[in-house]
Amino acid sequence: TKWLSAAVIMSLVDDGLIALDDFVKDYLPQFTQEKGNMTIRQMFSHTAGMPGKSSYNRDLSLTLAQAVDSIAQNVDLQISPGTAFIYGGVSMHVAGQIAEIVTGKNWETLFKERIAQPLGMDGTDYQGLGKTENYRIAGGAQSSAHEYANFLQMILNHGQFNGSQILSNQAVQEMQKDQTFGVPIVETPYEKYAYLGLKLPETRYGIGQWIERKDTLSGESIEVSSQGAFGFSPWIDRERNLVGVLSVKSLLIKVMPTYLELKNRIRVAIDGVGNPSSVKNEKHAPEEYFLHQNFPNPFNPTTTIEYTTPKSGYATIKIYNLYGQEIAILTSGFHDAGSHKTTWEAKELPVGIYFYRLQAGTFSVTKKLVLQK
Repeated sequence: TKWLSAAVIMSLVDDGLIALDDFVKDYLPQFTQEKGNMTIRQMFSHTAGMPGKSSYNRDLSLTLAQAVDSIAQNVDLQISPGTAFIYGGVSMHVAGQIAEIVTGKNWETLFKERIAQPLGMDGTDYQGLGKTENYRIAGGAQSSAHEYANFLQMILNHGQFNGSQILSNQAVQEMQKDQTFGVPIVETPYEKYAYLGLKLPETRYGIGQWIERKDTLSGESIEVSSQGAFGFSPWIDRERNLVGVLSVKSLLIKVMPTYLELKNRIRVAIDGVGNPSSVKNEKHAPEEYFLHQNFPNPFNPTTTIEYTTPKSGYATIKIYNLYGQEIAILTSGFHDAGSHKTTWEAKELPVGIYFYRLQAGTFSVTKKLVLQK
């Protein structure tokens, strides 16, 4: 939802109706003192200082205007605007009301006119959590993989779709810049996924989207995404000129390992087609990294894990619990290209779900295993 909403906001910036550095108090005078100094840029990059959650932006019985009035009166800042990253939807909700004020139209109409209709997204709307006029700007949309791919194609094409300019190239570029400006990350959903990649909790944010990778030389964003709480996972890989949507309805904590592994496999496949020697560079070596499902699974208390590496290099396999805490290191060191196996004995650990992760250079993949007794 956040990516779609960011596009609506940037279309208003394109038309000169708002500016990213406008203060909320310029449009909503009920936001007083320090709260009035939140900017639209901060509200759409989680740096406005508002808490991540509130009952007001989730109340289906309210209108967007009524919810924002309640936020102004009853929700305090957690920290001064522009001083920290606190992920959530409250500040985006406020910015959505600004959009309604400057256009005189409700949010759903704005989205349909400016984004959905030009992109053929007739089945996409903001009623995903129930019928309401309190349009949840940061998390209430519903869509399909096909329709959302049209949106991503527009972003990949610098704002163009089927010959029409939906957003300016400048707007698209601004959305994909790091808008957190190095402030401390106080709250981020990526804290839960450190076991999938140690740098994930450090992921920065643009306007309505995560910046997953940057070009090491230019510093420009080359992979951006905007996952939903229920696992819907769209992304753009500019380096490979592709868009992708993993369209599911589940808890994100269950989807994240699959999402990361899916993207890794796509990268390996595309890079291998483009330059076969970069993948198969040793005689009789496997063509890609692969981590097999452990066997047996469920297990008690010992299980075997097999994996393949397409080239020689350093690799590790580590075990993590559900909280992302490292439990064990099964292997760590130089590996020749080929097939390998290792075992894990967990007789001293409680029953439950664990994860095992293969890390080799920039490649990583994680799978789930279940200990039963």
